Amino acid sequence: MSAGESSTDDSEQELYSKILEDPAFQRFVEAQSTWDRAMAEGLTAGLQATGATLAVGIMGSGHVAYGHGVAHQLAALGVNDVANALTVSPAHGCSEIRAGVADAVFILPESTVRKPDHPMLGVHIKGSDDGVLIERVIPDSVAAAAGLKQGDVIVSAAGSYVNKTSELGRIIRRQAPGTWLLPPTTLRRTTSFPASTHPAANLECGKS
Repeated sequence: MSAGESSTDDSEQELYSKILEDPAFQRFVEAQSTWDRAMAEGLTAGLQATGATLAVGIMGSGHVAYGHGVAHQLAALGVNDVANALTVSPAHGCSEIRAGVADAVFILPESTVRKPDHPMLGVHIKGSDDGVLIERVIPDSVAAAAGLKQGDVIVSAAGSYVNKTSELGRIIRRQAPGTWLLPPTTLRRTTSFPASTHPAANLECGKS
């Protein structure tokens, strides 16, 4: 080994040591480990509850690669008959495929399917002291079908109080495009009522 190679190895080791000691990295590992354990317990519980002999978990590659994530936690729970499969983009070619990374690796083309638009409620809104004020309801929108009216104030949605338009927007964007239901909502009109008794509670949302 040359002096140059030894210096490079020392520099890399020093960098790795700093990363391992970084509190942010430690928190990341703790979070990943928590997810690993939760998914492993979920898969195990599913097998036990149904008596099935096969369970498939779909998760990010960081929970699969080299068997260090969910597979490791499954082994701790007594489930050892585990196979790990990964997908790799053609853009990376074989550079990401290393010995032991998974039991099977599939090179798949990038998806050409257009992502669906985020759901839209169909209102013009602004923040107010009491909540989110509806300034206008767009005709033929989800909001119109739900019976929301100009001048209504949205006080809470999906169990959270809102008084900023950004807060309501975040709640709406959390819903799966094309499939979400209007989150349980409390309005202030002449009276307040929960959306669980409102037509919007069972209203499928598309693009408005």
